Amino acid sequence: MPGLQSDAAFIRALCSWARLAPSALAREAGLTPTTVLRPYNGVATSRLSQPTFEKLRQRFADFPGWRQEAPDLPGLAGSRPAGDTGSGELAYVRALDISLGMGAPGEVEEFPTAELVPFSLGFLSSLTRATSERLLILTGHGESMEPTLLRGDMLLIDTSQREPRVADQIWAFHYAGGGMVKRLRQVREGDAPHWLILSDNRAIPAQSAACADVHVLGRLLWIGRCM
Repeated sequence: MPGLQSDAAFIRALCSWARLAPSALAREAGLTPTTVLRPYNGVATSRLSQPTFEKLRQRFADFPGWRQEAPDLPGLAGSRPAGDTGSGELAYVRALDISLGMGAPGEVEEFPTAELVPFSLGFLSSLTRATSERLLILTGHGESMEPTLLRGDMLLIDTSQREPRVADQIWAFHYAGGGMVKRLRQVREGDAPHWLILSDNRAIPAQSAACADVHVLGRLLWIGRCM
């Protein structure tokens, strides 16, 4: 249900921006803790009410996630009218507390949200048609994708794209119990299709993996890097 997902993203973004736990944010706005906790935890069964939005806006008027033209609604990515690039709005993308190996696979653990990162909605619209709920920020480590990707790069992943159809694009995926971000090229070995896992570092040899053993998370759209 897109509406409930939008409410959840809004509450998480507001908590992150205000640096408050959900129960503390509720107290600050004069709301009951469950009003905030349910959408924050993704277990709400009904939308946030108009009075709830009004109390939140009154207490957190400086939060950048409000739509200026519709102050009763959060300015988060979701369905948007055709031709609307949302250049003046913000979308919040989950940054997950997980690193993707750009060398040997690392251990893949649960995906706790570390923070919500604001992006220009217009910028995201120029990269993908996916909503912000389908995007993830992950961190790369290792040297096998140098010079294209460096250790510590911020990786924007589009999880709405999970079927590699163009050879040699860069994908985030699970393989051999770990998370990786590398190029994928489909080849045939005998009668069975395989993925050729390619590194940009020429010192790292290619790997071959059965297609059934590679579980794609999404395609790399953009990287952010500290200079």
